[in-house]
Amino acid sequence: MKLIMQDTSFKFDLGHFRGTAPILLLSTMLPLLHGCGTETYEKRLNETTQYFAYVDTRNQALSGVWSSPSIKMRVPLEFQQMDAPNVPVPAATDESESPAPEPTPTIDPRQPDYADLVLPGLEGAWRTEVPVDLANESVERPA
Repeated sequence: MKLIMQDTSFKFDLGHFRGTAPILLLSTMLPLLHGCGTETYEKRLNETTQYFAYVDTRNQALSGVWSSPSIKMRVPLEFQQMDAPNVPVPAATDESESPAPEPTPTIDPRQPDYADLVLPGLEGAWRTEVPVDLANESVERPA
């Protein structure tokens, strides 16, 4: 009869290492993965910084939103809006009274005066001074 003796003092059990094996594997892989995608992140961060610098510059150069029923826009700060002429509204009259007087035609100062044309449905106009180079000097002219 042969006796097989087992050494009970040394026992290798994989169950004991199941929780620590993923931690050891992760700790060895982490230095290898460090920096993965960092260049792309920094590139995108730089592009975002440039974009918001552009938006800030644009916001500092433009006025608030101007809107009419058909359009919304922001004009440069150097431009001043020209007011529309005040056209008096005819008062309501009874038909028994004399007919309402003909409204006097008003000249819209927003219409261009440098050409023989009228812009129908003009909703807004702006004016500014621009530099014009003449023969010996530079002068500011309305635009």
